[in-house]
Amino acid sequence: MDKNKNEYWAEQIRLQKLSGLSQQKWCEENGVKYHTLKAWRTKLNKQKENIAPTPHFVEVKDNQPEKRTEKIEISIGKISFKVPEESLFVVLKELVKLC
Repeated sequence: MDKNKNEYWAEQIRLQKLSGLSQQKWCEENGVKYHTLKAWRTKLNKQKENIAPTPHFVEVKDNQPEKRTEKIEISIGKISFKVPEESLFVVLKELVKLC
């Protein structure tokens, strides 16, 4: 792999993109063969795909103390469900609204 050629063509591709011109028009105006630009674009894109990204790991810590919540079972007729103890007040409030 010739680093200088890769850098040169990467710069040409960047300039073409920045120009706002189509690839073909840019090539005509800059004396570059369209098929050569296209081939280098393909080659450089394949090289990028073959470079595996370096994995990054982030440690996640839970700042909340571990809670062991008790669940309270509520039965109304044929309906039965379990509610975490800390949510009981909210659930009961909503049930009162429905009655």
